[in-house]
Amino acid sequence: MLFYSEHNSPRLAYILDLVGNEIFNEPIRLVTDKETFISERGAKLNYSEERFSPEEFYIQNHTLLFESGIQEQTIFRFEFLGKS
Repeated sequence: MLFYSEHNSPRLAYILDLVGNEIFNEPIRLVTDKETFISERGAKLNYSEERFSPEEFYIQNHTLLFESGIQEQTIFRFEFLGKS
């Protein structure tokens, strides 16, 4: 799977390694170049502020994976299927 992010960080690399190797049993390749991401075919996940095409899986990024150190985070709960 190809994973696009505008930035790389140790936290992001750790998460990609964990998900790729432990859950998918397949490495996830990180690219930070937008044109490389857009031109490649196959399974793609875009983790940025901008969606590039309807064919990609898109997740709006959050600064947490790009921060260093430990900082207090606000957790928001929401209701889903009648449960929160």
